[in-house]
Amino acid sequence: MEDYYYDRTRNISGVSYVDITGFCPSYGLTASFTAENKSLKTSNNYEKLHPNAINSLVLTFSVFYESDELGAKKIVNTLESFSGENALVFSTDNFIYKNLSGYCNGYSVSHISDESYRVNTSITVNEAPNLLNWKNTNFLNFDYKEWSNTGQYEQDDVVYYNLSEQKIDNFYYCTGDHSASESNSPTGVNSAWTQSFYWAPDVGASTDVNFDLYQFNGAWKRKHKTDKNIAKTPMRYSFSSISRKQLVSMLHFLENKGGYRRFEHQIPTVFNKPKIFRCESWDHTWKTKDSHDLVLTLNEDVLGVMPKEVPVGGEIPKKIKSVSDTAFGGYGDGGFDEGSLPV
Repeated sequence: MEDYYYDRTRNISGVSYVDITGFCPSYGLTASFTAENKSLKTSNNYEKLHPNAINSLVLTFSVFYESDELGAKKIVNTLESFSGENALVFSTDNFIYKNLSGYCNGYSVSHISDESYRVNTSITVNEAPNLLNWKNTNFLNFDYKEWSNTGQYEQDDVVYYNLSEQKIDNFYYCTGDHSASESNSPTGVNSAWTQSFYWAPDVGASTDVNFDLYQFNGAWKRKHKTDKNIAKTPMRYSFSSISRKQLVSMLHFLENKGGYRRFEHQIPTVFNKPKIFRCESWDHTWKTKDSHDLVLTLNEDVLGVMPKEVPVGGEIPKKIKSVSDTAFGGYGDGGFDEGSLPV
């Protein structure tokens, strides 16, 4: 009877441990990013977001490994050895993501045939300090490059161009193949680079706009608008069967924004006024070697302006319309650029 008295944390014996990075997940891997933010909503429906902590951007991998019975035993035995409370090093194909340290949330085993098994597992990476590694990123296997006036560039290349004192704001994304010149540089008059979200989604993008109104109950019911900006336009985008190059460029853009930083985006259909968005979650599905799906939701920032960088020394930023300096000078994000105000 003593044979049955064992800790069910470990269910396999007599097999060796394996380095889980030696097994490449099968196609179908899903990488889900979620930003853990704190929010403060004002009476004009403007929402101020702050990251919950330095590890606020969390990546969860849903993967499966296909193997024979012995391989499945070794994978399961290794996953159980970490018990969900100790971090393990997890690897994909290393062309998109780095080797990352995360926690196994559990597993399941599917018996496909006599010699075919599938081990499904979920691994969460939640100890990567968001944006502190601004140069080389935390999650993405990114090849850092600085812009050169002698370079040959392709669409979706990513370069660093030292312009802003905020180094994290110095990445630019190539909008088309070209040979570099001062004219088409990131700051050139015919620039081939952008810092806006410029990628075109699949046909079928959707938005769900709800009017945020109050209703007075009683014999005579009436709805009343008490706040401004009641028609925010969140956009849900799908990008199907995109190349690895486009995927890496988009993942870099989204990781650079950290799930809370703002960016410009012109909705390609129906809505023709300029808008500012944030992206707090996105899901990547690895279909084949060079075919990927990406799904994301953009949430509109209803204030509609980008913060203006304030030099060290505390200069008062530009004002909005006729607001006095004394009333406006303390804005926490550094002020606004009048040229960015929507018409």
